[in-house]
Amino acid sequence: MITDTIKIRLWIMPPPRTRFVIECKGQISEIFSVEERKIGDLGIYIKRSEDLELNNDGNYIPLIEYRISVHVSPNAPGHTFTHHNSLSDGRHLICSTYVIPQDDVLMWKLLSHASADLSHKIYKYDNKSNDELISLGSYDPSKEVLVYHLIISSIGVDFSHLFGFQYTYKEYKSFQINVLWGFMKSTTINQGSIVLVMTSQMKVDGVPQPGPTFPDVLSPNLERIERMLHDARRSLSASHRFKLKRKLDPELEEPLNTGPMGKTVYLASQMYCSHSTTSHVIGGDDIWYDINPADLKNL
Repeated sequence: MITDTIKIRLWIMPPPRTRFVIECKGQISEIFSVEERKIGDLGIYIKRSEDLELNNDGNYIPLIEYRISVHVSPNAPGHTFTHHNSLSDGRHLICSTYVIPQDDVLMWKLLSHASADLSHKIYKYDNKSNDELISLGSYDPSKEVLVYHLIISSIGVDFSHLFGFQYTYKEYKSFQINVLWGFMKSTTINQGSIVLVMTSQMKVDGVPQPGPTFPDVLSPNLERIERMLHDARRSLSASHRFKLKRKLDPELEEPLNTGPMGKTVYLASQMYCSHSTTSHVIGGDDIWYDINPADLKNL
């Protein structure tokens, strides 16, 4: 008796994602993507080509993945937001925040990010038929730095009136993802900066690191969110300015508190525009005031 064996290869389509993109130098570049899971949790995948500085010593370790997990937590009063960083040396960094909605309304800034050069090939969007694209427009990384703020909220919260930002959003089963963005007038370099707030200690491979812990936090109101965005923008400007200076002088000592997640102290704001094609400026000093722009051509 002859028995024929038929092999069947099953192709499982990956779950669809919403990908937030921007056009630069003729390339559609992915900034981050969002994947919704069956129970309503979200996975947010931040595209970062730059390396991660852990010890404020100018030595960077390649970053493999940056992911934020957003948890529904149906049996708890609040929600946990966990940041995961996987490094090329095998280490895994985790920090989290637990936020309790106020009057049944959730609002929390997951991060603020001054992006590295998004024209790098690693950011190029790989077309996938089941994805949804949301565009933040276009920009020139030789003249501007994309600065965006990622906010998680209850469905129906409107951030469109916040002063000085462009705004878009996407609704999911349990949450709403909100993006507010603008452009800092400066050349983009290969090192970005991130500002975030965490209530837990940083853990490296599960081991808590020295540092303060904070109690669970109540969701802020819109006024407080707006202050958080402007504070983060000033902090990102200061961090970017320092990184430009250290490109010119590698021996420069770090004057900022840039922890392992890129969190910086709040310093004076720099020039910032709500869109690359407008002249609307929020902020004060010119970012070039102690840097010769001609020196930046070789960065």
